[in-house]
Amino acid sequence: MIPRTLLLLIPFLLTPALSLAADEPQAVEPKAAKPAETSPWLTDFGAAKVQALREKKDLFIYFTGSDWVKFCKMLEEGAFASPEFLDRITKNYVLLYLDFPKGEEALSRVVDPAVSKELWDHYGVDKAPSIFLCDATGRPYGWTGYLPLSPDRIADRIDELRANGATIRALLANESEEKREELIVAAFPALVDSFLYGYRDYAEYLAAAEKIESVGAQAKRIRATKELEALLATPNPEWEKVHEVLTWAERLTGTKFLNACWGCATEYLAKKGDYEGAIALLRRMLPDPVVQMRKNGAALIESKIAEYEKAAAGEASKRDQR
Repeated sequence: MIPRTLLLLIPFLLTPALSLAADEPQAVEPKAAKPAETSPWLTDFGAAKVQALREKKDLFIYFTGSDWVKFCKMLEEGAFASPEFLDRITKNYVLLYLDFPKGEEALSRVVDPAVSKELWDHYGVDKAPSIFLCDATGRPYGWTGYLPLSPDRIADRIDELRANGATIRALLANESEEKREELIVAAFPALVDSFLYGYRDYAEYLAAAEKIESVGAQAKRIRATKELEALLATPNPEWEKVHEVLTWAERLTGTKFLNACWGCATEYLAKKGDYEGAIALLRRMLPDPVVQMRKNGAALIESKIAEYEKAAAGEASKRDQR
């Protein structure tokens, strides 16, 4: 379990990148539901790819919790109910609708929950709503969550993502080893901006980016953050492994980094008597922008540092008396 002290830190530090509201439910076991028969949306991934290839279009993949996620309902009752919006989007995309409902009525329209679950995992979906813009084979080049905008502005944003994703599409289409590094560097900002480094089929690009001087440091920070996220997601994190990641990772920021430092310092290093190591990790937390914006967070960290400095002094005094 996450230690009580860490839970005390979370309320004023935790601001997940894809969180849409403080009270938004976490993703549940997904199931696929079928929209109305007159809808332009398809619900079968294979059929959507076939149609996209036939019509020379891309895929617009929408993950939704239609009957329980407030922002999904707002999106579907707003932009997705606009004929003008759909006219614009369907010029370039085949629409794929993947619903993960809770209610019996929506569940009764489930098409293939196993395939939908596979797609949820394959694309590394964090929570609904999530929109992935993909080529006709399903490889993503753009992502967005809920957008609090008018239908026209949402369509504009989709166009922007499509334009920004051109570098990713160029990388995917590349067959020249000589151009690979250049194209990875060009595509890297778009991969980061759309959080597509979490897409498992792009792991090779992230690994290659770590070896490129211009983007290597950022690629390493992304890998470290992903590793910390996976370690912290377990009921009983392996703090020794967390410490290993924190040791080689440099210039990390954000809530995952902060929670990793706090847990590692209080639940691992201090408990084995390494107060100096614990203090060093806690000091790494203080300059973080999230901490700087929440002075009660800084005060808690400084209080813990003082506690460990006192403990370290006490241990040193005992050694001197021997």
